[in-house]
Amino acid sequence: MGVRNISLSARSLRHKLNVIFSLVSVIPLLICGYLISYYFLVMGRDVGQMSIIIVIGLIVILTGWRLGKEIIEAVIKMSEHAEAISKGHLQEIEINRGDELGELGESLNRMASQIKQNIHELQSHLEKIEELTITDELTNLYNQRYMKGRLAEEIERAITFQHPCSLILLRIENLEQYRERDLLPDVALLLKRNADNVDKVGRWDERKFMLILPEKSKKRAVEIAEKIKREIADLREGLKVSIGVSSNPLDGNSAEGVLNKAEIALEEAGREGGVSVKVA
Repeated sequence: MGVRNISLSARSLRHKLNVIFSLVSVIPLLICGYLISYYFLVMGRDVGQMSIIIVIGLIVILTGWRLGKEIIEAVIKMSEHAEAISKGHLQEIEINRGDELGELGESLNRMASQIKQNIHELQSHLEKIEELTITDELTNLYNQRYMKGRLAEEIERAITFQHPCSLILLRIENLEQYRERDLLPDVALLLKRNADNVDKVGRWDERKFMLILPEKSKKRAVEIAEKIKREIADLREGLKVSIGVSSNPLDGNSAEGVLNKAEIALEEAGREGGVSVKVA
């Protein structure tokens, strides 16, 4: 049964408790009435004694009401706090009691704190899961799924703000001559070093990599591609790569168009033996 089902509304709870304490307070009133009628009317005692009895009765009644009000407010506060927790509001309440109600309040605070911790841990796990779903395990670069979505977003943004967005595709032509687990992480680090904070670097397939370059012209993308080609030549002896470059809006106004032009340029570079950069 949920907290919502077992909790009473504040108005209903306050009303019921007020009725209970009102009925309970009738008892000292009846006792006072009986004593007054007995001692004053039957035994003929003086007014001073009656006053003392009345004062004592009033003190008893007021003390009962004070204690009752304190308990009512504490119970209602706990009820409202429990309902707030059920709705996702996990703020702790201040407890200044040493009785069972105080223990109940502390329990609610501990429960709210534990829920907060569980939510934080869950969010952390979800972030790790999300990271695993968008990154390549071997290179720690973004995977094709992420890069495809990001390319579409960046091209759309480039069109909206009329800014350039360039694309680099790189393919390792003789990957079979090297150990993938040794070579590909090194290539990934090299590509990251040539990208700035807004660029995105990903592994497109087994031997192909992609760089999305927002705010960069085709000319600037070619400069980056040439630099990457020179550094890769120094990375491993005999390593061959082909690179294709395209750009929005010159080569298309959609992610598919820009990607297709980069693929065409990449194939042209590949026909030259994997040692060149070709531009769409």
